[in-house]
Amino acid sequence: MEKFKEHFTIDSRLVREGSTFFALEGEKVDGHSFLEEVKKRGGKAAVVRERYAGENFGLDLIRVRSPLEHLQKLAQDKIEKRKPKIVGITGSVGKTITKEWISTIVGEAFPVAFTKGSENTKCTLPLTILNHWNEEQYLVLEMGMTHKGDLARLAQIAPPDLAIITSIALTHAVNFASLKGIAEAKGEIFSQDKTSFCLLPYEVNEKETLLSCIKTPYKTFSSTSLSADLFVTVRKEKLVVMEEGREICFQNPHLPDHLLSNLAAALLAARHLGVSWEQIETAIAKLKLPPKRMEWVEKSGVRFLNDCYNANMLSTKGALQSFGKENGRKIFVFGEIRELGDFSAHCHEELGNFSLDHADLLFALGDDAALLHQVWQEKGKESYHFLCKQELAELLKKTVKEGDVILLKGSKPHGLWTLLEEF
Repeated sequence: MEKFKEHFTIDSRLVREGSTFFALEGEKVDGHSFLEEVKKRGGKAAVVRERYAGENFGLDLIRVRSPLEHLQKLAQDKIEKRKPKIVGITGSVGKTITKEWISTIVGEAFPVAFTKGSENTKCTLPLTILNHWNEEQYLVLEMGMTHKGDLARLAQIAPPDLAIITSIALTHAVNFASLKGIAEAKGEIFSQDKTSFCLLPYEVNEKETLLSCIKTPYKTFSSTSLSADLFVTVRKEKLVVMEEGREICFQNPHLPDHLLSNLAAALLAARHLGVSWEQIETAIAKLKLPPKRMEWVEKSGVRFLNDCYNANMLSTKGALQSFGKENGRKIFVFGEIRELGDFSAHCHEELGNFSLDHADLLFALGDDAALLHQVWQEKGKESYHFLCKQELAELLKKTVKEGDVILLKGSKPHGLWTLLEEF
């Protein structure tokens, strides 16, 4: 593939020789304060606001009304000029995995570019378009949100031909009053006239709300309901896919049960885009999970299930269900779920009750995680609560024994994966 001559970034730490830096203004950090560092790292230009009156440090300054809007417009212009087929993916849970698997499967049939890492916001999605997509026919984009209107803007920058919702749940719920409000905001991914087809889970929450947002044909996927247009399950160590009355069997890729729905979404997307079953069979053997997602690590005779890239209600329950099937003493290390707003107490209490049947010992980290600890104490099960990760690590090291299995699950800011360094 042709090497890109230009490089765009909003993070001064990622500047390289010849980079163009966009000086975005955030709540805590102003990119205009890092122009000297940009130059020292080899940057050639900076996009700054019109009223910027500071030094240029030898950079070519491009003055605009809004650096963010300018970044978005560059990405939008590139899309409009090259006209790729775009797959847009959003959802409360499973966006990244579904994006990765769609890219792998569709990549067996067509040239594909896709979202790098978590570049799924109105600040970072344009960077994937500008830095990582060249002439590929298909562009698979993960689209995230924290506020109403975010997805409408992302869909405007990169209008999906195929729009997919993976789930609706209480994730990043701090800015919403209800699950219906989250569904309405997620439904913005269907807002563009260019969108000609949509996919959603058969048993999705607020289904009627989502359907009211859809103006085109749609299909459903599922790993629990045979009524879906495409159904995935595991039977006798085979992966079984049912589509339009036809049953196709593949070698079992041994994915966690709660991720089969994401695989169903990826398969339905691939079929809609014209990928053959023969190509799909080849791709399934190549499927893998992104780092820090249901990742098994063994250290000093102890097995860790590292699923702490991030956390929400659905993913935590799914991880616990898989974890609960393991042999050995099961230790659940949990970091509170962030950005739940008024839903936090209810969600953490519910997780406390759910986790009782899937683990033997609880280590809970964070203010709101105290609710899990309280539930466990009331049931007479061994549990510890911490506000300091290092204190948790010290007791965990003293408590763990050879043969134990440990689930690491928590919101990304907790960085629970660093606990692996203690063993």
